Amino acid sequence: MEILEFSYKSHSFWLNEAFRDIDAVVNKARKALESVQYDTMVGTGLSGSLVIPVLAREFGKYFAIVRKDEARHSDLEIEGQIGHKWIFVDDFIGSGATRGRVKCAVNGVTGNPDLYVGSYLYHLDQYQTIDTGGY
Repeated sequence: MEILEFSYKSHSFWLNEAFRDIDAVVNKARKALESVQYDTMVGTGLSGSLVIPVLAREFGKYFAIVRKDEARHSDLEIEGQIGHKWIFVDDFIGSGATRGRVKCAVNGVTGNPDLYVGSYLYHLDQYQTIDTGGY
């Protein structure tokens, strides 16, 4: 049986690449985040739902997924647990709107915007503490 692979959005490529070699993603994240003080990984969407639990389990961290407004199958806006310091994990950041939506949702639940410590972009293998628009 032939296996067909396709994606209609360019960033889907990075998710496919992550699962071709998830060990490489874990090892790169471990190195990039080794000096970061956090206990929770937070993301959104399909990539967040697939990559973040793998990373969080490997690192012994909490994780949470912020549901997209248009794709909710639950009354909960956020699924998972949020500890004392969290990072946003995604494949890439374009305009920063998704990160902003996630930060707003987490801040709404925790009531504390100071819990956010930065963003980890697994396709760039890059950790950032500064919220610039895109990367």
